[in-house]
Amino acid sequence: MRNFVQDPTALHKDKINALAVIGENYKFSEVTTGLLSVMVESGKLSQLDRVNEAFGKYMSAKRGEVVATVTSATDLSKKDEGAVRKALEARLKKGQKLVMQTSVDPKIIGGLIVEFGDELADLSVSTSLEDIGEALNSPGDE
Repeated sequence: MRNFVQDPTALHKDKINALAVIGENYKFSEVTTGLLSVMVESGKLSQLDRVNEAFGKYMSAKRGEVVATVTSATDLSKKDEGAVRKALEARLKKGQKLVMQTSVDPKIIGGLIVEFGDELADLSVSTSLEDIGEALNSPGDE
């Protein structure tokens, strides 16, 4: 479906008709169907992922959810994941709920990279090594 709606050779009317049928079968609201039609007509349907992501963030914020992404070099143990979750929950305001996602990136060597709402804490070994390398290569005070 994604390929079809993003295909520049497919006619706009065919895309609108296809989306209308899908919207009817899946019981899309009139607003959703209208938004999709406008996006097709304006050639912006390729931006649907961005619209969906923005809407998801809006709804998450409306529900009081704060998204945290924790990246580690290897899978976190249940104990470590629990400790990180507890530390992040301590930073929440009343009425907020933590939605924690974890990911693995071996390139960070060790430590963690934590994205919490709009904040970023890069506590990775790779960044520390880069900082040390830059300090050693910069001209010192003589």
